[in-house]
Amino acid sequence: MLNVKGSWYNYELIDNNRLVVKKKTGKILYDQPIKDVTVVYYKVEKNNSGIIGFLFKDATQTTIENFTKKTEKDFKTIYDLICEKGTVNLMSYWTASFYNPNNKNDKTESNISNNPSQKNNDEKSFKELLKEIKNDFGQISKELKYDFAKEVTQTKCICQSCGKIYYYNELDESKESTKVIGALGQALVGNSLAAARISNNIKDLSQCPGCGSRKIKKIEEKYKVDKNGNYIEKLE
Repeated sequence: MLNVKGSWYNYELIDNNRLVVKKKTGKILYDQPIKDVTVVYYKVEKNNSGIIGFLFKDATQTTIENFTKKTEKDFKTIYDLICEKGTVNLMSYWTASFYNPNNKNDKTESNISNNPSQKNNDEKSFKELLKEIKNDFGQISKELKYDFAKEVTQTKCICQSCGKIYYYNELDESKESTKVIGALGQALVGNSLAAARISNNIKDLSQCPGCGSRKIKKIEEKYKVDKNGNYIEKLE
């Protein structure tokens, strides 16, 4: 007996003659002879992962399963057995995913192969679906970013003498304040050399680093960053 764990369901191949499909909870969805099972989709990628689609007798929809490099060999065994004893009716992924054998209007590959306009419509519908999925994923990603976002304030400085623009934020102010306190502390304990060395490293954030002018126009800006500090958007 062959036991295979798929991404969505678990599969048991009994005596190379019967296929049992179970939910992850253990509930049996299908238990049928191989001869009654149809493969409607099968594709292996370069990394040996892939997708296989089954259609079981009396089922109203197909069972689409993802497999990995680790389980590819076992799903290939099941596929080969169905090729030998069951039925193979390969379709496109789009058609296989939504194929309903009880719907006479359902368009299989054989039904649309000689109808170019229908093919174009199906391709268009598939592209529209992919676009919707991409938009939904983008929206979810944006919402997740906002869940972990934090507000940061920075100061934009424009030198009125030479036109140079530079920025500093709260962290920069904190660092320079710490240096000032350090210099004062060294001076108080009489270590003038250390105090002078620290003072030389202090940056005057109100002085243009380009021309040295103090004629600076400051504009406070606020924006949001994610948990890694990456920019999300500027706030009004």
